[in-house]
Amino acid sequence: MSTLQAIPTQHGIDILNSELKSTVTKYQLIGALTHDASSENLSSFHSAQIETSYFDENGVLTFIINLPIELHFNEYLYKIHVLDSNDKIVIECNTPKVAL
Repeated sequence: MSTLQAIPTQHGIDILNSELKSTVTKYQLIGALTHDASSENLSSFHSAQIETSYFDENGVLTFIINLPIELHFNEYLYKIHVLDSNDKIVIECNTPKVAL
């Protein structure tokens, strides 16, 4: 299993020390129809609820999302956005450019 590095947005940093675990509820898959798309051509093609969030043994807040691999998508996945209950981006996680 590979590890992905995620960087919180400024909005994410603002709430990290408060109610992040209960505030973050959804994720979005961000991508494009081609593997070489520019940033302005990326868009959300799927969103769903986060299955589980917990603090690991090192105190790191961890989110578990189940990627919908049973669904067929035409898009390549570029990144995952983690959203709060107001649909604001809290975390942007770049991913390898893969077709699900």
